Amino acid sequence: MEPIEILAMTLGTIAAASFFLQAFKIEKLRESKEIALPMYLILLATAITWLLYGISIGSLPLIVSYTVGVVSNATVIVVYFMYDKNRK
Repeated sequence: MEPIEILAMTLGTIAAASFFLQAFKIEKLRESKEIALPMYLILLATAITWLLYGISIGSLPLIVSYTVGVVSNATVIVVYFMYDKNRK
């Protein structure tokens, strides 16, 4: 693997993992009213698309970073619904 691929995989994974910070904040505050759910749904769909593309071309940097992206965005969405006071 080329150094640029390692760098891309590392930075992409860190960027994708940053969405966990939002999930932790929702969990800490026990509310999700300030979260724009459509944004996270769009990000999730985008991450899934890029993950499938990465799999189709066999690109490890895309596969790793977008797997983290799918999991982190899905986590925000799940936690959002756990603390969505408007649904009750």
